[in-house]
Amino acid sequence: MLEKFKKLKKIIIYLIVLGVFLLILSVLGLTNLIGGTPGAIISMTFGAFSFFVAGFVRGKKRAKNGYVGGLLTGGVLLIIIFLISIIIFRVKINPAMLIYYGILLISSIVGSVVGINKRKDVEA
Repeated sequence: MLEKFKKLKKIIIYLIVLGVFLLILSVLGLTNLIGGTPGAIISMTFGAFSFFVAGFVRGKKRAKNGYVGGLLTGGVLLIIIFLISIIIFRVKINPAMLIYYGILLISSIVGSVVGINKRKDVEA
């Protein structure tokens, strides 16, 4: 039970950090300090990097099959973000959104594979 609470706590912290960054990015966009293509690029880069880090952390804790850990981590986070987008922000599903989510999922998988290969107890 304690292990599930720790996982839930990590997911909540991750979503809070992601939400704060996106809030800051939104405020900068509303004030016309940043927006359009540069804002989209920054948002995509941060999202992919944060999923990579989440996958990397998960991969360092797995003994094998890093891609499965990345798929699970990215999948859980994407489901949460997807539900928040649809329920709270009433975002309509479109091809660009699916491509974005696909890139995030791939980032998580790659992060997990890299993480499993960077473990200290792996012998060369």
